[in-house]
Amino acid sequence: MTWFNSTAGKSLLELEASIVQSFLEEKFGYYALQINFPEFNFLSTSRIKNHLFSDGNRKNIDFLVEALPFDSDSLDLVVCPHLLEQIKDKQQFFDELYRIVIPNGYCLLWSFNPFSFAGIRHSVGFDNNFPWNSNFMSSSFCQQLLKSRGFVIEEAKIFNYQPIFFDDKDFYSPFFESIGDRWFPLLGNVYCILARKDVPGMTPIKPKWKKEKSTRAVTNKT
Repeated sequence: MTWFNSTAGKSLLELEASIVQSFLEEKFGYYALQINFPEFNFLSTSRIKNHLFSDGNRKNIDFLVEALPFDSDSLDLVVCPHLLEQIKDKQQFFDELYRIVIPNGYCLLWSFNPFSFAGIRHSVGFDNNFPWNSNFMSSSFCQQLLKSRGFVIEEAKIFNYQPIFFDDKDFYSPFFESIGDRWFPLLGNVYCILARKDVPGMTPIKPKWKKEKSTRAVTNKT
């Protein structure tokens, strides 16, 4: 049982799905992988041809997150919903992400922000279920790790400024959202980061070809 099975948790997943759709609108390719939350298809609107899932009813591949069994430069997109809270060796995981994504391919990650209402609940609460019993990573540190591995941050967004203490109802206040978005933009409950795999390229040097003198055939007129 996780908090995401509650009314508030399901509502947040739906909000996250709408945010994710805007990030993935113009992403194309052959293979997209979703790691975590198999019961919720975040790739449902993706234009990438083949979707891979490791769990749930959509399961079509089996692997351990700690060792991603994919060839280097093989996936166009990797989507990681609330996976950072569960990964112990985050540096190794980012290394693996960089390895398996194709050059100029993407990874999309989102997680709870420790500097938010969710962070307060995580710090002082007594919940013993996911995600409140896991580890939160800040957006800035996540971006720092991604950049150190060779990714370029294409987009980043922080959203959902609601008090996240009510599990049995879909609590949403436009007041909190407007105030947070305007005055406290870094304190939203969730952040989402779209990173692109950057591969330094070689500048091609064009060879200087020597032009041969053209010869003209001369025929004698008779």
